[in-house]
Amino acid sequence: THADDLLDRASGATVAGGSTGVRSFLLAVDEVGATRWSQPLVAENFCDIRSADLGGDELVLAGLTQGAVLGSGNPCDLGGAVPQPMLLRFGLDGAVRGTTTFTASGSNGANGQAWYARHTGGGDVVSAGIYGDALRVDGVDLPPGPTCCDATFVARSGATRWSHGLSDDQDLYPRGVELADDGDLCLAGRFIDDATILGRALVSAGGVDVWVARVDGLTGQARFVAAYGSAGDDDPAGVTASDTGCVIA
Repeated sequence: THADDLLDRASGATVAGGSTGVRSFLLAVDEVGATRWSQPLVAENFCDIRSADLGGDELVLAGLTQGAVLGSGNPCDLGGAVPQPMLLRFGLDGAVRGTTTFTASGSNGANGQAWYARHTGGGDVVSAGIYGDALRVDGVDLPPGPTCCDATFVARSGATRWSHGLSDDQDLYPRGVELADDGDLCLAGRFIDDATILGRALVSAGGVDVWVARVDGLTGQARFVAAYGSAGDDDPAGVTASDTGCVIA
């Protein structure tokens, strides 16, 4: 992401920025660092990329967009009165393959952001992020979240679709999503106070605690949900998948 113009010193190309908000860019380089192609990602207010995942010959970006539709044709010019969770798909040649937004709305600090995305096979993508107030994912209204962006969503989009809204009183954030070899997904995040994650009631040990879950990738149903913590603050840095479990750090 960047706010002002960005200069690619190797090629001399400039990726246009802006004086307000956040812009982003996508830059492909070869094995010696030479630029193959670049793509500015611009919306009226925010085009903020949070992560990327390569699956086969497709790259998916997770982030958020906000602002009036400018009609610029830019992949990030998708509109939204408040920040909207966004997925952008590109081929390895830089061609845009598709865009997806989930609809965040409401008057109680509405805000939606996609933080993570992973290819699951068959063209589907699983994403996770945060939201506040109301969020509609693939036509499904998730449980209302608290003010601003203290709830977590996880969703599978494509031929197979499911979604969950995970809500607590405050600071329920995701910290990663990973695909296991058998198609299951490992999710992890943080929570404060007590929380209910995928139907499992979790009790805080004090301060910030860790939650981790393994779900069936096709149905979205939880195989297990667990919590870990101490009297202090415990915040996971990430998650990966083992054969039958999940590993958090």
